[in-house]
Amino acid sequence: PERFLDEVLRNPAYSCPKGQTVMAVFLRARTNAEVCKEELLRIVDLPTFRCFDRVETPLFQEALRIAPDGAFWLASRTEDLFTVPLTVLLSGRDEDLRRDLEKIRQLERDSLYQPFGTFDPSLCAGALTGGISSFQAWKTATLASRKSATAPQAGGTKSSAIAATEMSDRNDSKSKD
Repeated sequence: PERFLDEVLRNPAYSCPKGQTVMAVFLRARTNAEVCKEELLRIVDLPTFRCFDRVETPLFQEALRIAPDGAFWLASRTEDLFTVPLTVLLSGRDEDLRRDLEKIRQLERDSLYQPFGTFDPSLCAGALTGGISSFQAWKTATLASRKSATAPQAGGTKSSAIAATEMSDRNDSKSKD
Protein backbone atom coordinates (compact mmCIF):
# COMPACT_ATOMS: atom_id res chain seq x y z
CA PRO A 1 0.00 0.00 0.00
CA GLU A 2 2.82 2.46 0.74
CA ARG A 3 4.26 2.04 -2.76
CA PHE A 4 0.84 2.70 -4.28
CA LEU A 5 0.34 5.84 -2.18
CA ASP A 6 3.80 7.09 -3.16
CA GLU A 7 2.92 6.63 -6.84
CA VAL A 8 -0.38 8.43 -6.38
CA LEU A 9 1.38 11.42 -4.85
CA ARG A 10 3.94 11.58 -7.70
CA ASN A 11 1.47 11.07 -10.56
CA PRO A 12 -0.62 14.16 -11.43
CA ALA A 13 -3.22 11.95 -13.14
CA TYR A 14 -4.31 10.74 -9.70
CA SER A 15 -4.78 14.12 -8.09
CA CYS A 16 -7.48 16.72 -8.59
CA PRO A 17 -8.44 20.14 -7.25
CA LYS A 18 -10.40 20.41 -4.02
CA GLY A 19 -14.12 19.87 -4.40
CA GLN A 20 -13.68 17.52 -7.35
CA THR A 21 -14.00 13.76 -7.52
CA VAL A 22 -12.04 11.24 -9.58
CA MET A 23 -14.03 8.49 -11.28
CA ALA A 24 -12.62 5.35 -12.91
CA VAL A 25 -14.77 4.14 -15.81
CA PHE A 26 -14.17 0.58 -16.98
CA LEU A 27 -15.16 0.31 -20.63
CA ARG A 28 -17.26 -2.74 -21.54
CA ALA A 29 -17.24 -4.46 -24.92
CA ARG A 30 -20.21 -6.78 -25.45
CA THR A 31 -18.39 -8.56 -28.29
CA ASN A 32 -14.97 -8.78 -29.89
CA ALA A 33 -14.67 -5.55 -31.84
CA GLU A 34 -12.65 -2.93 -33.65
CA VAL A 35 -12.42 0.47 -31.94
CA CYS A 36 -11.50 3.41 -34.16
CA LYS A 37 -9.35 6.38 -33.28
CA GLU A 38 -12.12 8.89 -33.94
CA GLU A 39 -14.49 7.31 -31.39
CA LEU A 40 -11.76 7.10 -28.74
CA LEU A 41 -10.97 10.78 -29.31
CA ARG A 42 -14.60 11.57 -28.47
CA ILE A 43 -13.83 10.24 -24.98
CA VAL A 44 -10.58 12.24 -24.78
CA ASP A 45 -12.52 15.40 -25.69
CA LEU A 46 -14.97 15.06 -22.78
CA PRO A 47 -14.61 17.99 -20.36
CA THR A 48 -13.90 15.72 -17.38
CA PHE A 49 -11.44 13.43 -19.19
CA ARG A 50 -8.21 13.05 -17.24
CA CYS A 51 -6.36 10.12 -18.84
CA PHE A 52 -6.54 6.46 -19.81
CA ASP A 53 -5.31 4.09 -17.14
CA ARG A 54 -4.20 0.44 -17.28
CA VAL A 55 -3.10 0.79 -20.89
CA GLU A 56 0.24 -0.49 -22.15
CA THR A 57 0.95 2.47 -24.45
CA PRO A 58 2.33 5.41 -22.44
CA LEU A 59 0.33 8.60 -23.00
CA PHE A 60 -2.23 6.66 -25.01
CA GLN A 61 -4.33 9.78 -25.62
CA GLU A 62 -1.35 11.38 -27.39
CA ALA A 63 -0.78 8.21 -29.42
CA LEU A 64 -4.43 8.50 -30.50
CA ARG A 65 -3.96 12.06 -31.67
CA ILE A 66 -0.94 11.24 -33.85
CA ALA A 67 -2.27 7.92 -35.20
CA PRO A 68 -3.31 8.04 -38.87
CA ASP A 69 -6.94 8.73 -39.70
CA GLY A 70 -8.84 5.45 -39.74
CA ALA A 71 -6.51 3.74 -37.24
CA PHE A 72 -8.22 1.28 -34.92
CA TRP A 73 -7.48 -1.08 -32.03
CA LEU A 74 -8.90 -4.50 -31.18
CA ALA A 75 -11.05 -5.07 -28.12
CA SER A 76 -12.02 -8.44 -26.67
CA ARG A 77 -15.45 -9.07 -25.27
CA THR A 78 -15.37 -7.95 -21.63
CA GLU A 79 -15.74 -10.85 -19.23
CA ASP A 80 -14.03 -9.46 -16.12
CA LEU A 81 -11.63 -6.72 -15.01
CA PHE A 82 -8.75 -8.41 -16.86
CA THR A 83 -10.54 -8.09 -20.21
CA VAL A 84 -11.65 -4.46 -19.86
CA PRO A 85 -10.54 -2.71 -23.09
CA LEU A 86 -9.60 0.55 -21.36
CA THR A 87 -10.01 2.33 -18.07
CA VAL A 88 -10.88 6.03 -18.30
CA LEU A 89 -10.13 8.40 -15.45
CA LEU A 90 -12.46 11.39 -15.20
CA SER A 91 -12.36 14.22 -12.67
CA GLY A 92 -14.79 16.97 -11.91
CA ARG A 93 -18.00 17.81 -10.11
CA ASP A 94 -20.42 14.94 -9.49
CA GLU A 95 -23.01 16.15 -12.01
CA ASP A 96 -20.32 16.59 -14.71
CA LEU A 97 -19.00 13.10 -14.02
CA ARG A 98 -22.49 11.60 -14.32
CA ARG A 99 -23.05 13.45 -17.61
CA ASP A 100 -19.74 12.26 -19.12
CA LEU A 101 -20.21 8.71 -17.83
CA GLU A 102 -23.55 8.60 -19.66
CA LYS A 103 -21.86 9.93 -22.84
CA ILE A 104 -19.28 7.13 -22.62
CA ARG A 105 -21.96 4.48 -22.11
CA GLN A 106 -23.91 5.95 -25.06
CA LEU A 107 -20.78 5.71 -27.24
CA GLU A 108 -20.41 2.09 -26.16
CA ARG A 109 -24.00 1.35 -27.15
CA ASP A 110 -23.97 3.26 -30.44
CA SER A 111 -20.60 3.55 -32.13
CA LEU A 112 -17.48 2.70 -30.11
CA TYR A 113 -17.39 -1.02 -30.93
CA GLN A 114 -17.61 -2.10 -34.56
CA PRO A 115 -17.66 -5.63 -36.00
CA PHE A 116 -14.44 -7.17 -37.25
CA GLY A 117 -13.83 -6.20 -40.86
CA THR A 118 -15.27 -2.69 -40.53
CA PHE A 119 -11.97 -0.84 -41.01
CA ASP A 120 -8.99 -1.15 -43.35
CA PRO A 121 -6.88 -3.95 -41.82
CA SER A 122 -3.65 -2.14 -42.72
CA LEU A 123 -4.59 0.52 -40.11
CA CYS A 124 -4.82 -1.88 -37.15
CA ALA A 125 -2.72 -0.21 -34.44
CA GLY A 126 -2.78 -3.14 -32.01
CA ALA A 127 -4.89 -4.53 -29.20
CA LEU A 128 -6.34 -2.63 -26.28
CA THR A 129 -5.77 -3.94 -22.76
CA GLY A 130 -7.39 -7.36 -22.62
CA GLY A 131 -7.69 -7.48 -26.42
CA ILE A 132 -4.95 -9.97 -27.19
CA SER A 133 -7.37 -12.92 -27.16
CA SER A 134 -9.39 -11.31 -29.95
CA PHE A 135 -6.38 -10.95 -32.24
CA GLN A 136 -6.57 -14.47 -33.72
CA ALA A 137 -10.34 -14.14 -34.23
CA TRP A 138 -9.76 -10.80 -35.94
CA LYS A 139 -7.13 -12.28 -38.27
CA THR A 140 -9.52 -15.10 -39.18
CA ALA A 141 -12.39 -12.66 -39.79
CA THR A 142 -10.19 -10.34 -41.85
CA LEU A 143 -8.94 -13.17 -44.04
CA ALA A 144 -12.49 -14.46 -44.47
CA SER A 145 -13.76 -11.03 -45.51
CA ARG A 146 -10.91 -10.57 -48.00
CA LYS A 147 -11.60 -14.02 -49.45
CA SER A 148 -15.34 -13.33 -49.73
CA ALA A 149 -14.70 -9.94 -51.34
CA THR A 150 -13.41 -11.76 -54.41
CA ALA A 151 -16.19 -14.38 -54.40
CA PRO A 152 -19.75 -13.62 -55.52
CA GLN A 153 -22.24 -13.29 -52.62
CA ALA A 154 -25.96 -13.87 -52.55
CA GLY A 155 -27.92 -10.75 -51.61
CA GLY A 156 -28.96 -10.23 -48.01
CA THR A 157 -26.30 -12.41 -46.39
CA LYS A 158 -24.03 -11.32 -43.57
CA SER A 159 -20.47 -10.39 -44.43
CA SER A 160 -17.93 -13.09 -43.62
CA ALA A 161 -16.22 -10.79 -41.13
CA ILE A 162 -19.41 -10.30 -39.13
CA ALA A 163 -20.23 -14.01 -39.30
CA ALA A 164 -16.69 -14.88 -38.14
CA THR A 165 -17.01 -12.41 -35.24
CA GLU A 166 -20.32 -13.97 -34.18
CA MET A 167 -18.82 -17.47 -34.46
CA SER A 168 -15.82 -16.37 -32.34
CA ASP A 169 -18.19 -14.95 -29.70
CA ARG A 170 -20.23 -18.18 -29.65
CA ASN A 171 -17.05 -20.25 -29.29
CA ASP A 172 -15.88 -18.00 -26.45
CA SER A 173 -19.24 -18.48 -24.69
CA LYS A 174 -19.12 -22.27 -25.12
CA SER A 175 -15.59 -22.47 -23.73
CA LYS A 176 -16.73 -20.66 -20.57
CA ASP A 177 -19.60 -23.13 -19.97
